[in-house]
Amino acid sequence: QLIEERSGVSDQLKNLKAETDESSKLWKQKEDELMKEVAHHRLFASQAQNTLEKHQNDSQAEIAQLQNALSNLKEENKMLAKERSEATNRLKHFEEDVEKSSKD
Repeated sequence: QLIEERSGVSDQLKNLKAETDESSKLWKQKEDELMKEVAHHRLFASQAQNTLEKHQNDSQAEIAQLQNALSNLKEENKMLAKERSEATNRLKHFEEDVEKSSKD
């Protein structure tokens, strides 16, 4: 009877070891799947970060170009205002000369 019990316990241990091995395999498989998924999400996040940084850099470059264009327009506006003022003065002097010559 003791031999039978011992044999039964031995069989139970073998079954438990087989179940444990199968369970370990399943856990390892699930862990591998999750690690692949984590790697995929990290890659996606990295790509998203790179895209965001590129857009930010592009935006900063565009802002710099627009600021430069605005500065150029302001400078051109100053020059045009100066030219207009000079033209107005010339016209005023011309009108004064015309008025003088018509009195003479």
